[in-house]
Amino acid sequence: MGSNQMIAIWGSPGSGKTVISMKLARILASKQKTVALVLCDLLCPMLPVLFPTIDPKEKSLGILLTKADMNQEAILSNLILPNDREFIGVLGYKKGENSTSYPNYTVEKAADLFLLLRHKVDYVIVDCTSQLSGDDLSTVALRDADQVLRSGTADLKGLSFFDAQLPVLSMNKAFRAERHLKALSGFKSYSPKKEVAEAYGNIDFFLSFAEEIERQWLEGRLLDPLKTSEGKSLVRELKRFALEVFDE
Repeated sequence: MGSNQMIAIWGSPGSGKTVISMKLARILASKQKTVALVLCDLLCPMLPVLFPTIDPKEKSLGILLTKADMNQEAILSNLILPNDREFIGVLGYKKGENSTSYPNYTVEKAADLFLLLRHKVDYVIVDCTSQLSGDDLSTVALRDADQVLRSGTADLKGLSFFDAQLPVLSMNKAFRAERHLKALSGFKSYSPKKEVAEAYGNIDFFLSFAEEIERQWLEGRLLDPLKTSEGKSLVRELKRFALEVFDE
């Protein structure tokens, strides 16, 4: 295992952060590496979207973050283990949960969660929310991650998002925004790929749109393999990412 163990996936709305997180988790798990995937979104909880057939029962990221005695045992008891995915554990919010479901947690509690996860698994992947204000979990992930993959859409909305948000990150050197790896994601044949890439500057990874992935998203099957040429192209690019970042 390389020196990088925890990665935060962050970027503009609709830039495929969750898809990237899920597919990257699958790639690492296929190498028999244990992976903890943390889904930060509380505005739209992702567990019922990604795993519609799984009942998390009393397991929730909210329970864990507001637990007085959070420890590795508590983490294990709140992990969702997708069917036959023994190397992937998922932490997220349940159907119907929102910002009023739990008491506020501290920044220190978020940092403790990631520290405990690092001791328990080979890799930690954090699917951050785009909007960082009010989401301490995503903010701490961006601060503490060994590497950040910044995902952007190939349109003016993506450019506008980063024009607004990057100055906020750059104000705090702890976020090391200049070290982020950058991906152009979800672009189609008619997207202004070249122009937007030039505006973003120094794109490291190109993750094109694949209809097969859209179907998997709609059907809650993102951990399934990809079989089309477009899907395999995205996997190849993420494998290149895994090799560069994790030496895997």
